[in-house]
Amino acid sequence: MSLDSELVDRVLHLPSADRASLAHAILRSLEGADAKFDFDETWENEITNRIDQVDRGEVQLVDSDAVIDEARRALRSNETR
Repeated sequence: MSLDSELVDRVLHLPSADRASLAHAILRSLEGADAKFDFDETWENEITNRIDQVDRGEVQLVDSDAVIDEARRALRSNETR
């Protein structure tokens, strides 16, 4: 079975928090399946906590392009010192 490209496109256009929740749900659905994911329990807890924080509105996600732009500005600023 191949993935429906329209479905993939729709998922990729979801808000970041929704994509994170969906990814988490998909990974959880694979637990016990033939696929082996070697997640350390500590990381599993951290991921769950972060998703819960987003779901509760305690933190806001930042678009990756904005983060990269900010990092580049900071690097350029440090180069001129």
